Amino acid sequence: MKRVNNWPVIGVDKDGDGIGEPVLIHKKPNVGKKYPTVTPNDSDEFNSPKLGLQWQWHANPKVYWEFPSTMGFFSMFCQPMPEDAINLYEVPNLLLQKFPAEEFTATTKMTFHARFDEEQTGLLVMGLDYSYVRVKQ
Repeated sequence: MKRVNNWPVIGVDKDGDGIGEPVLIHKKPNVGKKYPTVTPNDSDEFNSPKLGLQWQWHANPKVYWEFPSTMGFFSMFCQPMPEDAINLYEVPNLLLQKFPAEEFTATTKMTFHARFDEEQTGLLVMGLDYSYVRVKQ
């Protein structure tokens, strides 16, 4: 970011229209001190009452989607799919995590207590397209 006429311009303004375009690579700015490289956690033991920063909801979360605990588990409650949902992009109660690397292994332990037919849970890989493994009542 740089200031042009006392206004922030983010990215590179290639055509001079005052609108910055995103950049893929940029030199780290000199902030006067060296800091170690840090990355968000890519694991979670669910021993805190709040989710770690590596987690993100697909939409603004609702209190009835989840029950955090400090005892090593995180409970999520099945929600009906929105009636107008065509695919999973329109489902708000997905708990997601960004990929930690181009190649990695994901390990999870899940317990599923379905109460009604059609309830489901699973592990989802989501991006421009998605795939998932699900368990369905």
